[in-house]
Amino acid sequence: MFAWQRNRYQELEEKPAVLTPLRPTSMLQPSHFTTPLQQMKYPVRLDFSHERFRLRSLVLLSQLKETALQHIDLSDNELQSLAELNRFVALKTLVACRNMLPSGPAVDLCMHRLTELDLSGNRLFELPQLKELVLLQVLNVSRNSIRAGWEQLQFTAGLQALDVSQNRLDWSQVTASARAGKGVACGCVRVGEGSRSRVSHAAVCVSATAVEVECRMRLCACRRGQ
Repeated sequence: MFAWQRNRYQELEEKPAVLTPLRPTSMLQPSHFTTPLQQMKYPVRLDFSHERFRLRSLVLLSQLKETALQHIDLSDNELQSLAELNRFVALKTLVACRNMLPSGPAVDLCMHRLTELDLSGNRLFELPQLKELVLLQVLNVSRNSIRAGWEQLQFTAGLQALDVSQNRLDWSQVTASARAGKGVACGCVRVGEGSRSRVSHAAVCVSATAVEVECRMRLCACRRGQ
């Protein structure tokens, strides 16, 4: 391949798919995209994290092919549901931190190829359903009000990083589930640095296939912001 061809392909790959709106907007418009949605092909990367996006709906993305989307960043918007994204079967990364997402159907996801999910800084009071996220490797649900739903971790056998800091943690549920052999095989767990974290010690069982490893971690319950 000639050098000019390589440079042209690189230019096409790096060209952003999303244009910054001229003024704050809560709705997506065709003018926000460099290419008509119907013409976009995998791997599409959409970034709506700019401060002028204050999205409350993703309905326009219904024009995008269900196999096209690979990555989407919805940080700092005003979304109350992610249900419209379940049709994207090839989605691998979903960042929806600092929105207005509640627990329940709004965050019930069934993206079988998803490997990274960030729901930090929302309005969750329990862990979302994780059974369908069979390839999930990174999960961030920090800065919510999560008390329950820890049994969902039994479905995340491939999880490598988990951030549950700054929640209303009840580790009795976590450890009970782990002792029953339903722990999460996880390489990095962050639980501290939360003014609402209420424990100083925890024993977390990590199970991977037939091997069970018990990790004892000392957790620091910080009181910043009180």
